[in-house]
Amino acid sequence: IIVDQRLFRTEKDRLGIGNRRIFPSQEIIVLEGGRMPFIAHQTNEGPLSRRLVSEAYVRGIMHGEAVP
Repeated sequence: IIVDQRLFRTEKDRLGIGNRRIFPSQEIIVLEGGRMPFIAHQTNEGPLSRRLVSEAYVRGIMHGEAVP
């Protein structure tokens, strides 16, 4: 049983898990130097401004696979 978590599927058909505050319009990001993805949404503070919503497990981009 997964408590307070939500399953999702990315546009590239990767499965993931985040908290219950995630929604389809949000983005998966990996911060420079990071090895774990986050879910974020754009803010009104500028085109590159994001607010972190949740840590995420995304099959295939964990452990630095998304970062060259």
